[in-house]
Amino acid sequence: MAVSWTCPDCGLVYDSLAPQDAIQALRSFPRRYREVIGPFIDDEDVLRRRPDPSTWSALEYTAHVADVFEAMTPQLIEIVQKDDPPTDDPLDQDARAVERGYNDMEPQQVLEWLSRSATKAADTCAGFSPDDWSRKAEFPYGQRELIDVVRNMVHEGVHHLRDVERVLRAVIGKPLPTDEED
Repeated sequence: MAVSWTCPDCGLVYDSLAPQDAIQALRSFPRRYREVIGPFIDDEDVLRRRPDPSTWSALEYTAHVADVFEAMTPQLIEIVQKDDPPTDDPLDQDARAVERGYNDMEPQQVLEWLSRSATKAADTCAGFSPDDWSRKAEFPYGQRELIDVVRNMVHEGVHHLRDVERVLRAVIGKPLPTDEED
């Protein structure tokens, strides 16, 4: 059975995402992140600056999303190919950010990484049959259907895009250029 949950921070309603919606959302993330980060692509200080020591920079959040998509896509394939596969423990996000040097990466390369990983995730999902979406895997926090794993990937993209926007507003001390378009 699929998980019913709404994120209290970003408002994403898991049940609202049908497989095709999730695929479309994955495909949209490279464009959406580029729209927010693009105006600052030549101002690496803004992209790398943390608003406080416990909050990632806009670049770190973007790299994290690319990394999550890249790491989770093979799990999707495993869920479809094996019966009740056990999956690895969730990523230690903070350790991975340091190990991979998210904040030291070139912004354009991070956006390209996000584009590759989001496209691969979406293309992988587009190849699943209607029956595949209810296949299950065992995680440390319980059994989940494939659709819920993909919904979680979409949640990572939506939630952290809001984080990127929030961090950039804090760092520059004013609304973003994309805020003015609303």
